[in-house]
Amino acid sequence: MVKCSIIRCILAFFFLPNIACAAGPNMNRGWWVILGNFPTCGMNACGSEIHVQQISRKAARCDLSVYNDFSNKFIGFRGGYEVYVVTGAFTKPNAQIILAQAKPCFPNAYIKYARYMGE
Repeated sequence: MVKCSIIRCILAFFFLPNIACAAGPNMNRGWWVILGNFPTCGMNACGSEIHVQQISRKAARCDLSVYNDFSNKFIGFRGGYEVYVVTGAFTKPNAQIILAQAKPCFPNAYIKYARYMGE
């Protein structure tokens, strides 16, 4: 089950009953909120230890749960990057709400449709 941020759950309860707080079988497909990405070094994530700490700290300030993986595990993302996304895939309207929540901490954040094929 995907953990909700407080803001997302409040929005889900009052405004958007279909927001993906506890996603079903399609939680790996939809609109992803990308907070950042970094080029990989072949099959390795260069500087991942530093990046994950920096991104996670910033995400916590905006009440976001984040995870990272290689971009080539997402059908719809360009390969060759370590990508940091908000936990869970969303409908486009919900992704836009989460994007607005992320922008104060990640001004370059954006949304993109993809399917996650990892783990």
